[in-house]
Amino acid sequence: MKSKNSLLQNKKRWLPSPKVGYYLILLVTAAIMIFPFYWMVVTSFKTGVELSVYPPRLLPQKFYLGNYQTVLSSGTFPIYFRNSVICAVAETLLMLVVTVFSAYGFYRLSGKKGGWMTVLLWMTNIVPFEIVMVFQYRMMISWGLNDTLTGLILPFLFNFTYVYIFYQAFRSIPNSLCYAAYTDKTTSLKFLFRIALPYIKPTVVFVCMLNVINCWNSFLWPLMMTNSVASRTLPLGLYAYIPEDGSRTELLMAMSVLMQLPPVVMFLVLQKHLLRGFRQK
Repeated sequence: MKSKNSLLQNKKRWLPSPKVGYYLILLVTAAIMIFPFYWMVVTSFKTGVELSVYPPRLLPQKFYLGNYQTVLSSGTFPIYFRNSVICAVAETLLMLVVTVFSAYGFYRLSGKKGGWMTVLLWMTNIVPFEIVMVFQYRMMISWGLNDTLTGLILPFLFNFTYVYIFYQAFRSIPNSLCYAAYTDKTTSLKFLFRIALPYIKPTVVFVCMLNVINCWNSFLWPLMMTNSVASRTLPLGLYAYIPEDGSRTELLMAMSVLMQLPPVVMFLVLQKHLLRGFRQK
């Protein structure tokens, strides 16, 4: 019996743990997701002649920086980058003001009123953006905001998804803090700025990061609203940089890397707050 038990124990030791399969699946999935980004970065350091080599090399023979110099020395890239930064920062700050106050209003509405209003506003998300976009476009044209940065920012100041995230974050505030503020006769605005917003700070960072990424990568709305180089953003600049014959792939990859650097750096800096905000919401 002892010998059989020892054999069974030895077999169990040599059998792979179920976690090994999970880790292998995660590694394969991560490799599939990371490889396009890796290939974009590697291609940006290759020359046009090296790109025509078959089979393609996983690493360049020599890291060529001329593609980045060509992109940065062009007169349009700084304009596209400036416009993207202005739109992302201005839209995020104004959106934060509108959505935080809206969510705080729902939070202060107790009982069935807040619930019914939340349901009604959730129904607005059923309407596809392509349908709403037509009316927004006509409105911006009638206001004379076409081909302006204001026309790119104004339609996206209210997002009910963000309102609902803030609403749920406000509901996570402990009742003890609310009772203490009520006892001290704290006004609603003081409670919002001194207690509520510091408590849901990770959620604020989380929503700001989402909005910056959405604004930074926006393509369809700027394509409709802009006609000149002075008001175009980076995605449109990347699209305009594509030649008809598609022969400058290395320049496109260099511009794509420069375009993705700010969101990646922002994610690395704020990843702790993002994880906390995701849990809090």
